Amino acid sequence: MTAILCALLLSGLPRHDTCHAVAAEAQRQGVPVTVALAVGWQESRFNADAVSKRGAVGPLQVMPHHHPGDPLEQGVAKLRRLYVKHDGWPLALCHYACGNVCYPAGERYARRVAARVLWLSLIVPAPSAGLSPPRVL
Repeated sequence: MTAILCALLLSGLPRHDTCHAVAAEAQRQGVPVTVALAVGWQESRFNADAVSKRGAVGPLQVMPHHHPGDPLEQGVAKLRRLYVKHDGWPLALCHYACGNVCYPAGERYARRVAARVLWLSLIVPAPSAGLSPPRVL
């Protein structure tokens, strides 16, 4: 399943290893693979070496001074924590993008990620990894 999802997302980009690593970490931490893959696509197109203008690093673009350690592991852990804290994906994804306050830009981000999750789920239905996948907002 992961190979199909990564192939669909990447369509020619040479980042299959990072895509598979995101999926494996999501499975390990009980986060829906489709959610982690959609965030990885939105944040960096699975570029493991990505560094934003503000200093966020890795395929899931986490701030190293807030989340020390492996950026991939910390990014998935952050998704899980936000899901639990906000009791679902809409606010979790908004806060993933914006931090402590859910701004309109974060709401748009959450809708884009949720739409990609839906697209991935329609193509390859994924078994639940513990947390419910988001609905389109």
